[in-house]
Amino acid sequence: MRRTFAIDVLECPTCKGRMKRVAMVTEPRNIARFLSALGEPTDVPARSPNRGPPYWKSTVLRRKAPGDAA
Repeated sequence: MRRTFAIDVLECPTCKGRMKRVAMVTEPRNIARFLSALGEPTDVPARSPNRGPPYWKSTVLRRKAPGDAA
């Protein structure tokens, strides 16, 4: 995140001191337990429905659209 957003994740936002990593949680069961304790959702959100095809009011623009045979 430092290279992309110029954010130092190990810097305390309050006192600007250095923080250290205490634990690395990798087990799915422990992650779910931690998230539920924080009140965060633990299930994967549903996918959004697909959008429809592009629509143009002009038949000239529809005929010039790439990939359309009509």
